[in-house]
Amino acid sequence: MAEPEPADYVHSVEVRREWNTWRGHAKHLYNFCITHTLKWPALTLQWLPGSRIDRMGSFCEYSLILGTQTSGYAKPFLDIVHVRLPYPSDIASAAPYSALAHRVEVHQRIPHPGDMNRARYMPRAPGIIATKAASGEVLIFETKRHPAVPDHGAKPRPQMRLTGHDDEGFALNWSTARHGFLASGAADHKLCVWDINSADIKGVKDKRTGEVSPSSVESLFSTARHTANVGDVQWHPRDPNLLMTAGDDKMIMLWDLRTGQPSEEFKAHKLEVNSVAFNQTSDFFFISGSTDKTIRLWDTRKLTKPVYSFYGHTDEVYTVQWSPSSPLVFASGSKDRRVMIWDVEAIGANQSAASEKEGPPELLFIHGGHSNTVGELSWNEVDPWLIASTADDNLMHVWSIVDPLRERAQ
Repeated sequence: MAEPEPADYVHSVEVRREWNTWRGHAKHLYNFCITHTLKWPALTLQWLPGSRIDRMGSFCEYSLILGTQTSGYAKPFLDIVHVRLPYPSDIASAAPYSALAHRVEVHQRIPHPGDMNRARYMPRAPGIIATKAASGEVLIFETKRHPAVPDHGAKPRPQMRLTGHDDEGFALNWSTARHGFLASGAADHKLCVWDINSADIKGVKDKRTGEVSPSSVESLFSTARHTANVGDVQWHPRDPNLLMTAGDDKMIMLWDLRTGQPSEEFKAHKLEVNSVAFNQTSDFFFISGSTDKTIRLWDTRKLTKPVYSFYGHTDEVYTVQWSPSSPLVFASGSKDRRVMIWDVEAIGANQSAASEKEGPPELLFIHGGHSNTVGELSWNEVDPWLIASTADDNLMHVWSIVDPLRERAQ
């Protein structure tokens, strides 16, 4: 497997000690773990669908979206990155793959207006990508309308600008049940919903100059029901009219878009709710992650109290995501530098005394390779146990846990 390297600025004795311990055990925990150093921090990443096996059958190539955060020191970009991984995934030491020089490289680089807080591809049309700029703008890019390498001095040219927000945010999610519908939340307390089918992806051409400007799309629905930042927004995977928001006001709201009002709203945590996720196979279950360090499992049929609370993180939980292939498995990322994988089916399982010291039975795995806050993670839909994670240490990790650990959750 690829040997991970620590971030240059890791200076904390405790962090370095923990990282060295993780490195010493890594070869026993992963089929592979690739660590890629980024020039600038990335607050967002997401696997794109699909994969390609090379002609020699020695590696498989995947693609992901990566957004840069340069804080004004350099031009930011929306990057499409190719990641080459061993094939099959359990032979990371195979000679052809070990000799591969470029395992992670930028395939396409698109200029972006300012730092990028979030980027998401549109289901059924992954070449269309929505981004949230630090300025508060929500933008649409169609990758085929941009060169792989931008000209020197090239300006950002999004295909659409979606209006409605007055401040920046991180919440962004496409509907899988209603093509072209996008929802967003921000620090202006607003939830906004757009239908990009209402505008021309080609932009608007000036008849006099011939210059093409982005199409402007007004929100179909906009409301400021939350009393603080809307930290996350999620569409229900099958119900086109059901939308969930989570806020710094500790509230979760379930919205019925037919009425434009919440069908349910309740205080979900003691502190800010940073992330929510509907289960991909159940119509009723979802999870939430909070600044109060906990993750909670909820049933929409009875929201008076959580079904279960997950304890393990020692700091704020920033992101939670269900596995796309294992309906009872999810992952979480935290300010405590950890990515944790949880198995709902293991709740209440018997443990030995030794196992109890390692955490609750539902805690399947801890990825301890990051040396700073984990901002985002993404499950791969082709390889069911492949995860990419990014943190404030300027590192992106691409990793897959060993088969015996996978089998515990199957």
